[in-house]
Amino acid sequence: MLGLGTALMGRNGIMVCTEAVEDAVHHHMNDQIAFLEGKDEDLKQLIEDIKVEELEHLHYAQACARHNTLTRKGYSLIYAVTDLLIWLSTQGDSTRMKRQLRASQ
Repeated sequence: MLGLGTALMGRNGIMVCTEAVEDAVHHHMNDQIAFLEGKDEDLKQLIEDIKVEELEHLHYAQACARHNTLTRKGYSLIYAVTDLLIWLSTQGDSTRMKRQLRASQ
C-alpha cells in the first residue's frame, strides 16, 4: 500500500517514502548494534556492513525529497508504519531490546 500510495504522488512521494522507511530502519539497526556490543561481534559487524549500504539509500532520498506540509505528514505516517512493522516482525523483541539498552545505560 505504501508503494502504491507514494507512486501515485510521483517521484517526490517515492523519495519521501524511501527517506521515511530508511530512517526508521536505521534507527532500528542502531539499536541492534548497541544491543549487540560485547555480545555478538560477528552479527554486530554484519549489521554495520548492511547499514553502510543502506545509508546510501537514505542520503539519496534525503537529497531528492522536497518537503511540504503534506509530505511531512506522509513521512511521519510512513515512519510510524515502518516502525510498527519492524515491531510486528520481531514479535516485540525490539521493545524488549530497547528496554534492556535503557536499563544498562
